[in-house]
Formats: sequence, C-alpha cells, structure tokens
Amino acid sequence: MTKAWGPLGWATLHSVAAMYSDSPTDLEKALVTRWIESFQRTITCEMCRSHFATLLKEYYSTYPDWNASRTNLVHFVLRAHNTVNANIGKPVYGAEDCLRLLKENIPPEKAATIRQSYIVYVRKEWSRDMTMTGISAVKYIKDLITVEQDYWSKKGFSWDDIQITQNIGPLSSAKKTPQIRAPINIPPFSLKLPTVRFSFLSR
Repeated sequence: MTKAWGPLGWATLHSVAAMYSDSPTDLEKALVTRWIESFQRTITCEMCRSHFATLLKEYYSTYPDWNASRTNLVHFVLRAHNTVNANIGKPVYGAEDCLRLLKENIPPEKAATIRQSYIVYVRKEWSRDMTMTGISAVKYIKDLITVEQDYWSKKGFSWDDIQITQNIGPLSSAKKTPQIRAPINIPPFSLKLPTVRFSFLSR
C-alpha cells in the first residue's frame, strides 16, 4: 500500500509546497492547513496515516510558522519526507540532493497531472472501504478536489527559485537518523500517469 500511494503522495506534497505563496494571506494559510489535514486523513495506508498525523502534531508545535511562506512550507515537506525516510530506513537527503531529485522526478509541467492522478487513486481506494473511516474520508477527498480546482490548478512554479535555508534533517521523533548522504545508484521513480479530467472526479 505504501509503495502504491507513496510516490504520488510525496510528489503531490512537494508540488503543492513549490506553488505556495511567498507572502500568503490569512486565507491562503487557512487553505493550505485545510489541504494538508485533508491529505493526512485520506492517506490510504492506515499506519502511514497515523504516523503522518503524529508528525503533523510535532511539526506544528516545533515550527508554528510552517505555513508563513513558501520557503517554510518547502522546508516542512522536505523535513517530513526525511523523517519518514529515517523511520523506515531509507536515505535522508540534504538540500542539494533534494532539489536535484525534485527537478528530475516532478517536472513543473507534469505536476498538475500528478496531483490529479493522486486524487483519482485515493478516491478509488477509499471507495472500497465501507467502514466509518472510509465514509468520513469522502469529505476530505472532496476538500482535496475543491482546493485543487479552485487554487492549485491555477498556479505554476519553478524549482529553480526554490531556496532551502535551514537544516531539513528528520524531526527528533524519527526512529533512525542515518547520516545525510548523496544517493548511490538509486534510480528516480517513474510514474505512468493517466490523463485525468476533473469532470470525472466531481459528483
């Protein structure tokens, strides 16, 4: 399950952070908070969903200004990704390698398709869950769709003007903290993305 949602999910998070405003309004801050929490509640892996909720709680407490700027949100997603990687024994990357991998794996012109594909995936998976958790997920999936349609789909970004100005190592709660290192013979993930129209997603 993690292998299924992970690449699309992380790519979605990274592209959202890259599109965020440098000087967000209070409305934009509320919107991204709503989006992040809807993202967490619709993660299809139960254990991952629980761990991400714990991560959010710690991050909000440690970095209360996490949504105060584009740079802060980029730092948040990179730290979150490194924290999860540390917990599951995967490599933890520094700023230079992170930016290189993001450029290689999430071309700006494909970012919208990646996000749309992620929504299609989680909607399909949750439609099979008739428990109360599955039923409650419908509301949060609709939130993801609404924010995508009304906000993210209207924005673009470039990786070239992203600045990482802080340590993006894992949070202190990470189970393992391997030394930050460059990847060795780790090929970038590839995704076969379907063409998606939001008319298909809307009810």
